[in-house]
Amino acid sequence: MESRRKALWVLSVVLLVSNWQHWTYGKAVPQVPCYFVFGDSLFDNGNNNYLSTPAKVNYLPYGIDFDTGASGRCSNGLNIADTIAEQLGFDSYISDFGVGGCTNFLDGVNYGSNGAGILDSTGSLAGELFTMNIQLYNHNITVSRIAKILGSEEVARKHTDAVFTYINSYEIDSDDQTNTGFTQTRKSCCEVEPGSVPCKSLSFPCSNRSDYVYWDGAHFSTEAKAWAFGKRAYKRQSPKDAYPYDISELVKLKLDDSDA
Repeated sequence: MESRRKALWVLSVVLLVSNWQHWTYGKAVPQVPCYFVFGDSLFDNGNNNYLSTPAKVNYLPYGIDFDTGASGRCSNGLNIADTIAEQLGFDSYISDFGVGGCTNFLDGVNYGSNGAGILDSTGSLAGELFTMNIQLYNHNITVSRIAKILGSEEVARKHTDAVFTYINSYEIDSDDQTNTGFTQTRKSCCEVEPGSVPCKSLSFPCSNRSDYVYWDGAHFSTEAKAWAFGKRAYKRQSPKDAYPYDISELVKLKLDDSDA
């Protein structure tokens, strides 16, 4: 079985896409059949819902524009990881790792955790989180399960190999071009208590959500902003956006089996 891996850094996220032969029939085949996400609140798609932490957003108005409602995403709808997945051709959402019970992990897993960072100490006051080290540990669990299903420990070993690229989130977010079309670039769309970050529970957000960059008191994560960021991460508009590849170039990269 062909086994080629590609990976990329996006913001505080690692996106690992694995290009082995697709095993599912009767469905649309994405550009890469496997997509793993490591990250923080901008990428968490519900993992913190399972953890003992106040850093969770599984209540309205979060998810007001999401098809299943409040999912744990720090957004009114899709987050950055979702927009990249859609551009990669996935026709369904990447599953959250949760407590490790996800069963459709062959398409990929999202390990992102609201409040997490590269250091274990990041977000430590927020209670239980998936730090980057824990996210990597959880990924090893997934790799072991994939090896059992595909019947090869060699597949699991090769699966951990990767090619990386760097997505310059600072450049993308600070460039005025990314915020073109947004009329509200500092004010939050949802109602936030003074000195706080999360949206006030069951409050009514702004109606013109596509005009806003910030969804709550800290996250530039309206669905409209997620699309603006995700499109530029997928296809760079400046050489500074990504190095040495953007995502669209990375998924086309051909690796020799000797590199796998």
